[in-house]
Amino acid sequence: MKSLERFSGFMVAFLVAFLALVTVSASCTYSPDITSGALVCSDDGQCPRGFTCSFVSNVCCQNGDLTCGTPVVVGDAGADDTVTHFDVHPDVIVGTGGTGPATGSGGAGGTAGTVLGTLAAYQGTWTFSTGATVHTECESSGTSNTSLATTTLIIQASGSADFPITGIWDEWSACTYGLYVDSLGVHLGDTTWQCSTTTSDGLTETWILDNFDVTTLDSRTGLHNATYYREDDYADGTSDFCTQTVTAPLTKN
Repeated sequence: MKSLERFSGFMVAFLVAFLALVTVSASCTYSPDITSGALVCSDDGQCPRGFTCSFVSNVCCQNGDLTCGTPVVVGDAGADDTVTHFDVHPDVIVGTGGTGPATGSGGAGGTAGTVLGTLAAYQGTWTFSTGATVHTECESSGTSNTSLATTTLIIQASGSADFPITGIWDEWSACTYGLYVDSLGVHLGDTTWQCSTTTSDGLTETWILDNFDVTTLDSRTGLHNATYYREDDYADGTSDFCTQTVTAPLTKN
């Protein structure tokens, strides 16, 4: 009789615990806290709602986060090196751009590569869309955003063995980009790229290029990412140093 009472008590306790667990489980929802740049994009470039895949570093960036996915620059001693900014402004001599093969790489099985890994996917005139911007951060003059809407980027074969593809942006038509293409897109090949302009009031602006990429999934719409370091030298001998980040959707004409 006592054994039966102990068994009955055990079953009552078990049922109480089980019902409590079910109640707690039913009241919980899965709501992960995803950090911008901490999650890798899916194989087809997808990210959770509210995030966009950065094709430069293949990570999911929270919408509106312009620093996510750009390379980290090692700054001066004690500087904050967690994001790309102007802690370091190298002398305007050569860029620190990426390197890569002079020609596109083939696809699986040694074939000529998919259409998105060939010049044909990128060759032509691309027009920047309404949402295309340059985000600028300067040591002295602060932060600003400049629209690139309606400006164009022409990508074409160059006939050069060093840089078989060139890019010409109509804003700087005299400064041609030396590029190459692989299965991931079009990238900077000319690591010595720089461009300078002088205004009528004696201001000289000089850009060096850290990275320059164009990616497309359908050969009609694409995304351009780039990082520039700009040095502004004024007539009075003062200088300002800036970092410019481009995150720009574009469409081939």
